[in-house]
Amino acid sequence: TKTNTVVATVEVNGIEGIAVSPDGKKVYVTGSGYTDVIDTETNKVIATVETSESSGVVVSPDGKKVYVTSRLSGIIYIIDADTNTVVAEVSGGNYPIGIDISPDGAMLYIANQDDHNVSVMDTTTSIIKTTISVGNGPWSLAVTPDGEKIYVTNYFDDTVSVIDAATNTVTDTISVGDQPQSVAFKKSGSKAYVANSGSNTVS
Repeated sequence: TKTNTVVATVEVNGIEGIAVSPDGKKVYVTGSGYTDVIDTETNKVIATVETSESSGVVVSPDGKKVYVTSRLSGIIYIIDADTNTVVAEVSGGNYPIGIDISPDGAMLYIANQDDHNVSVMDTTTSIIKTTISVGNGPWSLAVTPDGEKIYVTNYFDDTVSVIDAATNTVTDTISVGDQPQSVAFKKSGSKAYVANSGSNTVS
């Protein structure tokens, strides 16, 4: 990142989502029915986990669990990061894609595109606590660094829904570019960046 040059290329099974472990030692890449685990020291795939129609992926803040969405089956896979095995499968909504976790690791948020909502899962019990209606076709989401809000990109109505994490309610809707997909925050949380796939812009 200091020189903005490619230093290695790693072959994986497919690319839908990507997440880095908190210690920076592993990268998880989802796609084509698998989750590949890359060792960042060697830039080699050290494990491949079967996760059908896998899309979104996030690692718990303690690095012990990896959560993967399966968009066609509606399943959330829970992977043990030490053994690289699926330890649980949780039934979620219809066509889940985006996924993120609260900074304390207590709550998991899943964007269900066909249900037009976000599921909130308690990671201790693996139970969906509630669902929150958002815009048309939620694709991706991100929790603010302080854990107080969740920003959700709505692919089909070109908006971002802002959810209050304390009340699980939508407090604002922001117009962005065409067909917004990914959203990411500055480390300070002062700005959010939204990738608009339909207009080839970033809001």
